[in-house]
Amino acid sequence: MRLSPGAICKGLAEEELLRRVMQNLLKNCLQYSVGEVVVSTTQGTDLPVRLPHNRTPEDFICICVQNPIAGDSKLDPYKIFQRFYVERKERNQSTGLGLSIVKLLVEKMQGEVFAIRDENLLRIGFYLRTGL
Repeated sequence: MRLSPGAICKGLAEEELLRRVMQNLLKNCLQYSVGEVVVSTTQGTDLPVRLPHNRTPEDFICICVQNPIAGDSKLDPYKIFQRFYVERKERNQSTGLGLSIVKLLVEKMQGEVFAIRDENLLRIGFYLRTGL
């Protein structure tokens, strides 16, 4: 994967950390998706997290990956960033570390992660403060 942080990420994140976050996030989504994976970036709109005091949505950029998941999935979005969490241990050979590493690295960049499940659609993402 090639990642060019560009103007959006200037002064906002360490390039190598951001690259690793995106690699882990995309690998997870591609591995478990049952359909198209969509990556989006937004600034200042509809952030699904609580903002720190004295900050407005425009102070943040949100990077989100969404993908459809199996109808019988028991995936728990509240546990998805926990170390060693896997939905079905008998079915995959995942260690359950990828998304916990995403959380660790995003927090190192002073950001926050989120996971939202809406029926058979999973949105996993993070927000980082812009360089403003």
